[in-house]
Amino acid sequence: MRSIGLATTLALLLCQAVTAAQTSRGLTGTWIGTFNGQPDPGPDETMTPFKLTLRRSAKSITGLLVILSGPPRSSEIKKGVCDPEGCSFEVLDYGDDDTPSAWRVWIENGKLLGMHNRGPLGPLGIGIGARLFRIEAKHSN
Repeated sequence: MRSIGLATTLALLLCQAVTAAQTSRGLTGTWIGTFNGQPDPGPDETMTPFKLTLRRSAKSITGLLVILSGPPRSSEIKKGVCDPEGCSFEVLDYGDDDTPSAWRVWIENGKLLGMHNRGPLGPLGIGIGARLFRIEAKHSN
């Protein structure tokens, strides 16, 4: 009986370690995608291509955003925090030059999805802007 308990305990610990590794690696890596932005004069939102390199630890996230349209621009992720559902951070995505955007990202069906808006990162993981814009990316191989 004791060996079954020990074997079960070891199996559970192994499963937990594998699950934790998958969760912590879920956002880690390089992602290529687009994010929507405020419409130029007209009805259509802008679509900005980007490359996002993320490094996730237990409760935080760091990385670099590179805007792929126009002149190359990059911005380090700041104030990165994570919870079980996703991660939030501030980054300059150059919509309003020096105004940071708050990004909230998560993994769903193998894709990086999320939303962003203007302003500093607030307590709910989003900024103070009135609109939320979509983020979508695929893992770069």
